[in-house]
Amino acid sequence: MMETATQACYRLHNKISSQELRAILPKSYALCVGTGKQKNLILLDNFDWDICQSGLLLIQENKDEFQLLDGNDNLLASCCVQGESRFWWQLPTGNLADKLEELSPIRAFVPKYSCYLKTDHFAITNTDEKIVVRMELYSVIGSNNLNFYFIKTLPLRGYKKEYSQIRKCLAAIKPEELPDLNLRSLLLPSRSEVNHPEKKAIFELTAAEPAEAAISRMAVKMIQLARCQEQGVIDDIDTEFVHQYRVNIRKTRSLISLFKKSFSLERYQLFKTELKSLGSQTNELRDMDVFLLDQDYYCKMLPETLWPGLDHIFRRIKRRRTTAFKRVANYLAGTAYLEQISCLSRTLHQPPELATKQSGMKIRQLAGEKIISQYQLIHADGIAINADTPDQAVHDLRIECKKIRYLLELFTELFPAKEVRQLVKLLKVLQDNLGRFNDFSVQREFLMHLGQGKNLSADQLASINGLTAVLFNKQVNERSLVVDNITVFIDESISAQFKKLFETDPKKGLDE
Repeated sequence: MMETATQACYRLHNKISSQELRAILPKSYALCVGTGKQKNLILLDNFDWDICQSGLLLIQENKDEFQLLDGNDNLLASCCVQGESRFWWQLPTGNLADKLEELSPIRAFVPKYSCYLKTDHFAITNTDEKIVVRMELYSVIGSNNLNFYFIKTLPLRGYKKEYSQIRKCLAAIKPEELPDLNLRSLLLPSRSEVNHPEKKAIFELTAAEPAEAAISRMAVKMIQLARCQEQGVIDDIDTEFVHQYRVNIRKTRSLISLFKKSFSLERYQLFKTELKSLGSQTNELRDMDVFLLDQDYYCKMLPETLWPGLDHIFRRIKRRRTTAFKRVANYLAGTAYLEQISCLSRTLHQPPELATKQSGMKIRQLAGEKIISQYQLIHADGIAINADTPDQAVHDLRIECKKIRYLLELFTELFPAKEVRQLVKLLKVLQDNLGRFNDFSVQREFLMHLGQGKNLSADQLASINGLTAVLFNKQVNERSLVVDNITVFIDESISAQFKKLFETDPKKGLDE
């Protein structure tokens, strides 16, 4: 009976053959070669490595089977796949699809690493031809031309002395001892393969850094993060690449706008023009992506009698989306875009001009003033919001809330992180409410514009009108929640927290 608790695992520096294994054993032992196994494996995950980071592995074995394994290689769920299977909703209905929906709700899982895995089994016998130790040799032949080799020794009860001798013999080839050996360590042996993309920029700000230099450096970093999404957009892997590209460009644009007095007028105008151009290129594509992502949600809003018309509508949107995607992909791959973004980056890398009073201010002081000023604006607008306030004023409030969210997140490094996170959490409740209100408004406008198109059947018009009515009712419901949520955010206790955290001049108050 095997005592797996004391098994030993090693990573070898070089390939080793059965003859070489025999050679390092004492002459009193023999090496018997058992039946080997081999299989082709592909490690799948999304761009952010969410599955691996959760402690699980998604494996595609021999092209047609998906397996979800835990950290001990236990099978949690599996299914056979046919055709395109990049998203959980493209898998057969079942346990695996359900689990992947939780792990990767909107992102595609793509090949991260593929290999040919060969497992050779050995038995080491003594002079009595009794098996005293079992051994497994793993050869991982990677498609990236990197190969790895591992050995696992398995002791047998009653042969502790022999097992100790075998381990001493293996020490002669100086292997790297591992705590365990499972598929994760086989497929990701150096851990460097898991290149977790940077989701939030780390700027390494210092409180006394001049504002112009700090803002320029921050803008450079966010543009770099946006550019990390370009290939994913061009390859059309999933819609999140477009979204993250837009988020980073939008944050950069907001940052430059909020700190525009930190730059000379000429430099600010260049930044403003180029960033607006970059952001506008993906507007149409993102609008259609959002609509298509919610297809099942929209279907559930309508009675089944309107589903056929809605199905035709989505087919039309998908055709338009194809055209919009090609335009964006060609734009990102074109020389004009590269020249445009290179010009922007070169200007941001130029030495600070220090042409204005604010450009030389300490960034912590100026950031605190901007946050306070933005909160005061929201505070004043929020007091004026009531049940009769025009929708446009609610939309304007959403924009101002987005600006303070960016400020809080971008400058967290300069202020007490825990307290800032609490404010962001509170703000998010209001933002989610305002965001849904805006989404329903945008979707209604999108549908009404679609309804004015040519060659629409009666079924399609009925579906458009029905969905527009449902979205209007949902927008009205979100509208009713705005007053309560904004009241919480502008409460005196929250105002005091902003004042305590960000006000640098104790004589200056929020009510001034």
